Amino acid sequence: MSQKKVYLCPSCQAVVKSDQETPAGLTCGECGFEFGGQGRAKKSDAVKADLGGISKAEGSTSPSIVSSPVVRDVMKGRVSSRKHGGIREASSVHEMVLGEGAPIEHEELPPGEDQVVLKDGTRIRRRRKRKKEKEKHRKLYFFLTLWLGIVAAILVVIQLNKEKEVDPDFTNEANAELAKQRRDQIFFREHGDALRMNFLRFIFSSKDEDRLQEIDMSPRLAASFSKFHQSQSVPKPEGRLGLTKRNIIELQKEPFSPAVELAWEDEVGNEFESVHLWDGKEWKLDWEHYVRYSTVPWTLFRANIGKEAGQLRKGEFRLLVRKRRTLKEADYLSLLFYEEPQVGVENYEKALRASESPEINLRMRSDLGKEMLKVFQDLEDEERQYDSVLGDDDPASMARVSVLLAWEEGDDGDEMMVLKGITGVSWFGTRIRKAYRIQQKALEEVSDDPVVPQLEGENPPLKKD
Repeated sequence: MSQKKVYLCPSCQAVVKSDQETPAGLTCGECGFEFGGQGRAKKSDAVKADLGGISKAEGSTSPSIVSSPVVRDVMKGRVSSRKHGGIREASSVHEMVLGEGAPIEHEELPPGEDQVVLKDGTRIRRRRKRKKEKEKHRKLYFFLTLWLGIVAAILVVIQLNKEKEVDPDFTNEANAELAKQRRDQIFFREHGDALRMNFLRFIFSSKDEDRLQEIDMSPRLAASFSKFHQSQSVPKPEGRLGLTKRNIIELQKEPFSPAVELAWEDEVGNEFESVHLWDGKEWKLDWEHYVRYSTVPWTLFRANIGKEAGQLRKGEFRLLVRKRRTLKEADYLSLLFYEEPQVGVENYEKALRASESPEINLRMRSDLGKEMLKVFQDLEDEERQYDSVLGDDDPASMARVSVLLAWEEGDDGDEMMVLKGITGVSWFGTRIRKAYRIQQKALEEVSDDPVVPQLEGENPPLKKD
């Protein structure tokens, strides 16, 4: 019995057994391949070579894949020579390589799945987006800053509440200011019209007799009033008057003694001041304050007119004073006095400089020197006597004073102006100055038996008899 020979199919690599010495004419039972001469493939229209075979036109003399009989171990596992498309991970579904063009089975991953393996072995993985580190840090910083701000605000509120509880003066001052505001509102609601009429009747009256009836302490001041108005006129507002400031001066607490400050402005900008006192029946004007009363006309006094006849040698004046720097400032205080210009003057500063007094030197260690230094210190500290609201528009570095001045002969025989006394640190009249000096004592009766008004209960408004 002859031994069969084994031939390897060039097309599918299948084993073909035959007794022939050559493979010519053999046909593969697997793929139908027909062997040619010397084991070469024969071109056939019905059968085409696979991707692993070699196609050649007829008449080619290229050797076949198997040029001689090959004996191989048929028991060994058959391995295909064709290479399958390898499995690779794609960054997206659209970039998949699926070997021989297998269709994509899934456009999206199912919820909760990180990857899906398709039938051809291709894997689709969920692509996770990483947040930018800057965004994370920005949100973290914003969150921390917000909470720190809230905590700081809470701590501040707690601290303020503790300070209010610990410091009783904080509450007392706030309550006192609130009580004063309520009292003032009630007071001006009750007396505002009467105060206004008192001022308007005085400035718009055409006769001195009628004006005299509107001032405080009229019997005592009648002679001074008549003499003053013989040479000086009362400035009148142009057009309607508007109230710009109001304030109650508490001359005495028990019994309550008020004086009322009012500031006015007319239609052209002229400013007026008025101070009113209660005489037991109605409100009266502080005339001495309004006209800046002086016992001697300032213009004549500062010029030292009439010294030969011994006249105009001394007087009481309501003036502005300023401190002048000198080389002797360590031992002496150099002072200059000015008369405030009349309301409506065309050039205020020029008129003020024209009224300047001669220089007055005052020894600082004297009683008058210490008192005058206190005036300038209060001016610098913005502390005003009587808690007055008047004088805010006065020239800078100048203070209001009521003083006694005189002309005297110096050591060298020359005439010199000297300061004899300070009667007040304002321009208020005699009655207010006295009431302020005695403070808690009863007001001295100076004329017409004036009754100091007293508020009933917790400072109710004054009532007319």
